[in-house]
Amino acid sequence: MHYYAILAAVAAAATQQTLPAPRAAAAPLVKNDKDSTNDEVCVIITGFDTEDTVGDAVASVLEQTHSNLKIVFVDDGSRDATKCAVEHALAGDHRDHSVVALPANTPGGVGSVANTGMDACPATSNYVAFLDADDVMAKTALAQLVDAAQTHQADVGLGDWFRYDQNTHKQLPPYDLKATSSLPRDAAFTVEQHPQVLRASPVPWRKLYGADYLRTNDVKFPTGDHFFEDNAFHWRALTASKDAKVAYTGTPVVAHTVGDA
Repeated sequence: MHYYAILAAVAAAATQQTLPAPRAAAAPLVKNDKDSTNDEVCVIITGFDTEDTVGDAVASVLEQTHSNLKIVFVDDGSRDATKCAVEHALAGDHRDHSVVALPANTPGGVGSVANTGMDACPATSNYVAFLDADDVMAKTALAQLVDAAQTHQADVGLGDWFRYDQNTHKQLPPYDLKATSSLPRDAAFTVEQHPQVLRASPVPWRKLYGADYLRTNDVKFPTGDHFFEDNAFHWRALTASKDAKVAYTGTPVVAHTVGDA
């Protein structure tokens, strides 16, 4: 679609790498070699009535340079063809992805939906990542996050991001630069060492979580007819263990769409 092509171009210029262009587009401007790690990432995508954007979100995951991944899509009771759009985007890919369709839209935010996705992740997954159905991942997002987590033996990997206004087609900086600008990029750290990480944007789609870490510490989203579930999950994930290690990469990993379509 037209806005997505613009989004990919803006993101490529911003990150000095390529966010996925539509499938028929030319080769990436920057070569991204396949990574060598065998660690499996479960990527959870949640959506409600997102038939117009979810195909691009799924494509951005399928085209990751980190190829050992499984997508779990959770349809939050969509009234449109979201589920069909996801199945169409996944068709022909040999990896064992799954689509979970909830019978009705859940109240409040995406807490219940995201928890359903985590429960559906394969037991073989080493890491868990998230993506909104109207956003896209940079092509090397998972490779960079996995590399940071492995290099520093971190429980949580944290990446940068930027906003894309689909009305003005402008790139906007993230609103949490003050909290992240002083985080170390060459070493793991704890919340006690750098408490400002708690003030970073709580969104889960810019992070990579150790699957065993989440399971061992029973880290889940709060559920109910309320919002701001990302905040509670962010704080819980970073403080579930006093020794939890965080690794930060300053490279944008996700383009987050804002503005009314």
